[in-house]
Amino acid sequence: MDFKKHALIFFEKYKRHTSENNIENNFEHDSLNYVRKENDFKYKDDVDAGVLVMILEELEYLKFTNRHNEKRYHIITEKGFEFLSKIP
Repeated sequence: MDFKKHALIFFEKYKRHTSENNIENNFEHDSLNYVRKENDFKYKDDVDAGVLVMILEELEYLKFTNRHNEKRYHIITEKGFEFLSKIP
């Protein structure tokens, strides 16, 4: 399976929930919902969802901001907004 491909697809789908004001979001929760709906994922669990977010961090599209009650929060970086702005 190509996790990077799915990370970018997830990020593109998440575009409709974003804005330029850099609000912290629990992307792992949303990526888990994405993983559960996709047939390519065998386990459909937190690990697969976390890998998608980790890839987006490595691409510098997301930046970890803090952890609260075992939830990790991120903001979309300028590079992430540039990527999303190129998607129709």
